[in-house]
Amino acid sequence: MEQNAKNIDELRLKIEAKHSSALTDKDIESRAKAQQLKAYEERLHLQANDSERERKNLQELISRLEVHLSEQTKLVEEERWKALQAQKRMEAMQDALNGEQRLYMEKLARDRSE
Repeated sequence: MEQNAKNIDELRLKIEAKHSSALTDKDIESRAKAQQLKAYEERLHLQANDSERERKNLQELISRLEVHLSEQTKLVEEERWKALQAQKRMEAMQDALNGEQRLYMEKLARDRSE
């Protein structure tokens, strides 16, 4: 009986050791996974911060480009208007010169006929 009790105690110790070893292995594995998850979360957080910073930079760039485009469009419209006004002045001058030439030719024709 004493032998059976000793065998039972040895068996109980072996089972407890295996159980403890299994728990320790699972605990180690669980901690490793938790650390890995924490590292992933930190990386994700850093990437989110980088993405947000990049988004803000792009928004600022877009705003500056829109302002620049607006200014350039305004300048082009002003230049177009100035060119149109200059063209109208030139056409008016050409009409005036054509009128003067016609009058001069008519006067010359009258002078020849006299």
